[in-house]
Amino acid sequence: MRIVGFCLKLVGGLAIASLAALFFGWFVQHLWNWLMPMIFHLPTVTFWQAAGLVLLSRIFVGHGGGHRGHHKGWRKWKSRHACGSCCGKGDKSSAFAPGGDVHNWEHFDDWWKQGGESSFEASVAHGNRGWGWWKWWKTEGRAAFERWMEDRKV
Repeated sequence: MRIVGFCLKLVGGLAIASLAALFFGWFVQHLWNWLMPMIFHLPTVTFWQAAGLVLLSRIFVGHGGGHRGHHKGWRKWKSRHACGSCCGKGDKSSAFAPGGDVHNWEHFDDWWKQGGESSFEASVAHGNRGWGWWKWWKTEGRAAFERWMEDRKV
């Protein structure tokens, strides 16, 4: 029963894809023949040339489907790597978080208002413009934030 349903879906999908290809070929042919000879003095095209143009545009520009599979895979990867299955259940460590603990990000806004922003602006004023915020964070900001967190714990 599953095989019959699969075959019907496959045949139906192929029929819809064929009709869509025929329509896009016809549409591109008529659009080209209407605009291009008049605007750019190019020759008219046949249906098969128009279908080739559609295929070339998909190759050069992309598949135009919104990258559906990619987003699904990203969500799955993100859910596994957001300190879930890869780090253990209770472990909230991260190489990018201050002090290696992702909970420290909860206090970042307070630190930024109390002195982080002025430290960053002073760094930019002294010529640290290369990578901007990221360079400053790696060289000065992270250490300053971790010192501020240590002072808060006391």
